Amino acid sequence: MAVPDANESTPDSALDDTGPTDSASDCDDSASVDHTRCQDLSGLVAVHAGDVNRDLWDDIVYVYNSGLWCASLNQGGELQTPHIWLDADEPPEGAFGSLMGDVDGDSRDDVLWAPLDAWGDLSGELHLALSTGDAFAPVGEGSLLPGESTEALPCKVSRALVADVDGDGRGELVVMDDGDGNWCAGRFNEERFSDFVLWTEDHGAQSTTLLHGDVDGDGCEDLGAHYPPYDGAPSYVSGDWQIIGPSGSTGCSPTAPADSENDLWVKWIDDYGQEAVAAFLGDVDGDRRADAIWTDGTGEWTVGQSTGTSFDRTALFGASGLGEGATFFVTGDFNADRHADVAQLNQETGVWSCAAGEAGGLVPEGCL
Repeated sequence: MAVPDANESTPDSALDDTGPTDSASDCDDSASVDHTRCQDLSGLVAVHAGDVNRDLWDDIVYVYNSGLWCASLNQGGELQTPHIWLDADEPPEGAFGSLMGDVDGDSRDDVLWAPLDAWGDLSGELHLALSTGDAFAPVGEGSLLPGESTEALPCKVSRALVADVDGDGRGELVVMDDGDGNWCAGRFNEERFSDFVLWTEDHGAQSTTLLHGDVDGDGCEDLGAHYPPYDGAPSYVSGDWQIIGPSGSTGCSPTAPADSENDLWVKWIDDYGQEAVAAFLGDVDGDRRADAIWTDGTGEWTVGQSTGTSFDRTALFGASGLGEGATFFVTGDFNADRHADVAQLNQETGVWSCAAGEAGGLVPEGCL
């Protein structure tokens, strides 16, 4: 379906939100807020999927180069007209990276962002805005990270993601140093991220995509990386999917440094997804273990089923026919059935295409 027009009479989602809803002025539905600004996709720099209003249906969040954040709520598999949830006072200077995840444990996904340097690494101040159920409310002033290369943050920050690595129901901020392959995980404590621990060392520095998902069903999200081929990459990692593990024994707590006899950077599948333009971990078949998901950008999606110790490339069927020309790719639970679905957005046309996760794999259908 296409991104709904703000002038259409699409009803707003009926929210099942029994938690606190400290409203922010950014989402005031008065005439002074021009929600039609969300319709211009030309300035779109990122798209995220997550449950921002705690109704179990994953929504879509659009991020614009002006610092504008718009949310399109998912009402029963139908995307509603996107509304402004956060509008930066001043446009960001240069490129910035964005993240999404529930860092405060209220079952609503929050948003984070930080500037990118010339090499595409996160740099400068990290910012956070918590979901109130109808807006993103910025937290604090200045960077929410402690100084790098200190006891408070024993990793330099190149890339980051949000993952519930300890299974407590709220996501930790996981930062990774591309220089030495160190990963650190810290939690949000009301005002900033702190209590960082070194989660693992010397892994993933040459990877292209960082991954997170509960691949073994132990209730804790695992960390990993995908290695599609790129200029200068060693051929032996082309198409590898590596997981910090063995996940069953270390997925909920930091790992010890790996050595030649006990390598904690485990290859779950190889020669898989060399053509990937996007790669994810998500539970497609509903067995509580996250599967390997990737797309080549032509409308074809492929799934490798998690066995708990590896990915099986033949057990689940993928999806085809979602269309060429897509620019943004996401995974999420868009029909509230606890299966991971996949979706792609054609930025030029504004049209979404989707395939629903089922026990046997992905089924192309209108799940958005």
